[in-house]
Amino acid sequence: MKRSKKFLGLALLLPMLATAGCGNGGKQEAAANTAAETIGAKADENPEPDALETDSGTKDEKADRAEKAEGKRVSSNKDMYIYLTNLELDDEEGTAYLRLLNRTKDRTISVTVDKVRIDSMDGEWQSDEVTLAGGESKDTVVHFSRPNFGDDGKTLSECAYIKFSAAAPGLYGEENVHVTFYVKGDKELAKAIDESAAASAVDTSVILIEEQMIYNENGIVVTVPAQTVSDKDGFSVHIENNTDDTMFFYYENVTVNGVLLQERRQTYPDMTAPGWDLDVYIDFMNSDGENTEKMQRDIKSGEISFTLGDAGLEKEFPLTLKYTR
Repeated sequence: MKRSKKFLGLALLLPMLATAGCGNGGKQEAAANTAAETIGAKADENPEPDALETDSGTKDEKADRAEKAEGKRVSSNKDMYIYLTNLELDDEEGTAYLRLLNRTKDRTISVTVDKVRIDSMDGEWQSDEVTLAGGESKDTVVHFSRPNFGDDGKTLSECAYIKFSAAAPGLYGEENVHVTFYVKGDKELAKAIDESAAASAVDTSVILIEEQMIYNENGIVVTVPAQTVSDKDGFSVHIENNTDDTMFFYYENVTVNGVLLQERRQTYPDMTAPGWDLDVYIDFMNSDGENTEKMQRDIKSGEISFTLGDAGLEKEFPLTLKYTR
């Protein structure tokens, strides 16, 4: 019986404890919610710092981050980067601020800007040699001035491109390596400007004549030596008199591609005895205005014709030679 009373007491006690536990649980849950709200408010007032950016991402992403940090990357290869950090230009002078990075681990590279080209012309410049140990980065400054553009009168600020050339012994492990890069404009723009400048620089007033025989009959041989002449002046021909007669040569009716330059006959004929030869200079005989129009300088190749005659024997024969510009 005593044992049974103990078990009965224990059975009655358990429901009471369970009821008490349920009541306390409600108070604990409310307290926990209040604490969570307080912590959340403090977290909003003092947020955790962002995670530090790591050296992750694609190769292009890394390059973008480096460029933002260093400046505009104007040259890159496996051994060296060149950044343009600033460019200052006025009418006559400019300054380029460069940052050089030796990307190798243990190779020393020396870099010197040795040429500045501005819209197809070379400018003057001043720069120092920069020596970079493996992994080292250094700043350098290049001062330069505009070329003499003549009648164009364009300023540095108006130039379309500015290109540097740098000698970099040790780059790629070789000597005499050059690196070119643009601090203004780009390769395609420079190519178009250079081609246009080269075309306009051709002197269209110059006539090129290759050696050629233009007559060989009845003992008379006429050849034209190779020569470069101005279309404002004239050209020479070589005549051999292999006849038995003394001859008096003259020329008249000079034309270029069918356009008459001068019609009148040479004033004083050139005499040659049998077995002799002589050079005759044929003058275009035009004023500057007429010459420019009639010499057809836009035609790259053509023909010059004239009549060669003998005043003594009263013989004439038309001759033609070819030319290019």
